Amino acid sequence: MLAAIDTPDILLIIKLTVTPILVGLASLAARRWGNTVAGLITGFPLMTAPISIFLTIEQGAEFTIAASIGILIALVGIAVYALTYVVAARYSPWPIAVALSYGAFFATSWFVAPFLTTHVTAALAAYGMIFLAIILMPRHQTAGAPVPVPAWEIWLRMLSTAAMIALVTTIANLVGPTWTGIIATVPVMATIMVTFTHARLGHQPAALFMRSVMLSMFSFTTFFVVAAYALQSMEPLHAYLLATTAAVALSPVVIRIDRAMSGRT
Repeated sequence: MLAAIDTPDILLIIKLTVTPILVGLASLAARRWGNTVAGLITGFPLMTAPISIFLTIEQGAEFTIAASIGILIALVGIAVYALTYVVAARYSPWPIAVALSYGAFFATSWFVAPFLTTHVTAALAAYGMIFLAIILMPRHQTAGAPVPVPAWEIWLRMLSTAAMIALVTTIANLVGPTWTGIIATVPVMATIMVTFTHARLGHQPAALFMRSVMLSMFSFTTFFVVAAYALQSMEPLHAYLLATTAAVALSPVVIRIDRAMSGRT
């Protein structure tokens, strides 16, 4: 069924519209329910999952399966990225925090890539680093009142996401599956949203947002673990539906466990 979508113009339209719309909806969620909910939404693979689907359509399932190892490697980098941003934001304005956290992301991904060459090792490393990042991040009991997000800011977030989608799917043939997966997982959405949160509200709400993102990374990881194995024996549509079901089902479990550990109900 996915293979039936083979017109380049149609794919381009999907690339440049679907995910940016999801980013816009996540931004509206922040305006309505606050940064904790927005962080949980942002942590889902709203950008990387569509990229994975596009890669399956354009490059084939084997390329996507190989690229999923790069995605899992990048999740190790995202855990370090998030920790770096939270620490840097306490002492620095957002541009410096972004520079340091992105440096940490790429350095970590580059360093661990030679050692994480299978889905099992990469997934275990991703789950472990995400858990460690959450444990090390400060806990905040209250999220604070939602702050209105101007329309121009939402459009900026959407345009930035569209640009990233176009870039990654264009360079896939040049960098190979592993680095395609890593680049596809560059935390564009999280960066856009956390920087606006940091600039508007300060480092504590930004840290709360980032911690919520990391909680959702368990579901993010699960999506690509399930998709990678399901694509080996299932039609792409069924594989991605199974991966989505697993990720969505895990999310409330993670939230409930975190609340129990925090002494909340």
